[in-house]
Amino acid sequence: MAPAVVLTHVEDPYASHWSCRARAPYADEAPTFDDHWTCRERPPPVSTPRKTFLARRAAASTPDVGQPMRHPGVLALPQDKTLVNLEGNIGAGKSTLLRVLKAAYGGCSAVRFVDEPVAQWERAGLLAALYAGKMSPAAFQLTAMVTRAAALKEALADPFAKVIISERSLASDRAVFAETQLSGADRDAYDLAYETIELPAVAATATVLLECPVEELTRRVARRRRDGENHVSGEYLQMLEAAHERYFATLDRASRVDASAAPDDVARGVVNAINGLVAPSLPKPRMRSPTSVADLVDNDSDV
Repeated sequence: MAPAVVLTHVEDPYASHWSCRARAPYADEAPTFDDHWTCRERPPPVSTPRKTFLARRAAASTPDVGQPMRHPGVLALPQDKTLVNLEGNIGAGKSTLLRVLKAAYGGCSAVRFVDEPVAQWERAGLLAALYAGKMSPAAFQLTAMVTRAAALKEALADPFAKVIISERSLASDRAVFAETQLSGADRDAYDLAYETIELPAVAATATVLLECPVEELTRRVARRRRDGENHVSGEYLQMLEAAHERYFATLDRASRVDASAAPDDVARGVVNAINGLVAPSLPKPRMRSPTSVADLVDNDSDV
């Protein structure tokens, strides 16, 4: 089991940036982080100069009567967070990638993941109904938007998360799926709902697009046997691929990663892409060997 992690912040001049503080060392190796992150088992003893500094800072930041006390810098406000959206076609490997990254970061509370709420849709039978033509695309896309927004809001409310890594985004849902499947009054209703949803502002947003040939996507979709996806055709995937390309061309802070490689290699490529797009950088992940990711890949995986 990965060690529990807590955070301290940079506003103290005797500390350095954000630091992950593990309560127990890893069993097989010491965690390695980049220059923005350090890992230590116990906080160092507080020196007299530091005590003086903390006392002065506490006195200067005493809240008004009736206002809740909040230690400055310990919790991250939404506008302090960085949102990274992982985009890609059906079967590109987004779900598998998130499982590998979650294992690599070992529960570090500064990194929060937002899964696409596919499990909710499957439990309600929505995907099967959509692909079988028993549910309108408008009804499904509105449901997808609301459930996705709820998952993202929960992550943004996490006071310790600094980097949010999300499987797809509200913007790509609109640009890819709503754009290709909705028209007329259905599209007007979707756009109105989209513009009504309010999410906290973040410090920065970046996008990583997972690229994979449509032929390989078709094989992956057939192999994973997700409920209802037997109706997904190569022509449909090609249409979504073109929509993803149009959406990607509109983004300023974005990068591409080859998703046809082994899961660990894809994860390394994504981490490097994120570090090239946003700051602070992610801590260096503890990647598993290519032969040890099999337990992270099951029949429902993208690869």
